[in-house]
Amino acid sequence: QRYHEVLLKNQKWEYSAPSPDLDSNLPRQSRQFLDQIKKETCNMRYGTCNGTIDVSGNGPYDGASFLPHWREFANALQEYHYALKCLPKETSSILNFSGVALPPEVLDLLSNAL
Repeated sequence: QRYHEVLLKNQKWEYSAPSPDLDSNLPRQSRQFLDQIKKETCNMRYGTCNGTIDVSGNGPYDGASFLPHWREFANALQEYHYALKCLPKETSSILNFSGVALPPEVLDLLSNAL
């Protein structure tokens, strides 16, 4: 029941974290990382995730421009719990972070979502 409510609500959901300008000071690698967070967030929100959420990078992503993206990710992760209950029993649910240094405020967001 709750899963269907979340799916209906998320049909109208839009990603609200600002996209970095191409001419901003963010390196291309950082913009790619933000795209990855957005992709995983959208997959969770729209129920198109296969049970595996993989966030990998190569550096600290803790600047002020990253926090709105982490908030979106954490909010989606919190609601994703309902989708996990509807996956086939043999499906594993994996949350993987690799090569990403997470600042304390992001760890707080993620731990509250779990």
